[in-house]
Amino acid sequence: MNASHPDLSARLRTLTAELRSLDLDLKSEQTPDDTLLRDFRAAMDDVRLTAWTVNEIMTVRAGGRDPQPVLSFLAAERLRRLARMMTDVSSDLNDGILTWGSSGVQPLAEAVTQIQTNLSGLLAAHRSLIRKVRDGGR
Repeated sequence: MNASHPDLSARLRTLTAELRSLDLDLKSEQTPDDTLLRDFRAAMDDVRLTAWTVNEIMTVRAGGRDPQPVLSFLAAERLRRLARMMTDVSSDLNDGILTWGSSGVQPLAEAVTQIQTNLSGLLAAHRSLIRKVRDGGR
């Protein structure tokens, strides 16, 4: 344990015990609210990825190694998770669960426009590189 962060270490210990108890409750016959369970799963996924990343970076730095492979994996993992979340949001839109008036939809539309612009630039650069390779570097 890192002695310089006793509050965080104590929170981790408490949350670990609470999560183990919650695991047992989830395995029981109780049926939790679907939306709350989905939100919980998303939050757990975020925390799991963050904890894994912090642990891996700490390990790499302690060993004096380059953290770039871990950071590259993290970026790939964010893309995987984003694609999953976009699929879920698309389903919510198709099912009428989300509308233009739903909280967060307008900022999401702005973010999607921004990422679409960035991806279009990346795709154009990739296509240009492919053409150069195909044409023998001319």
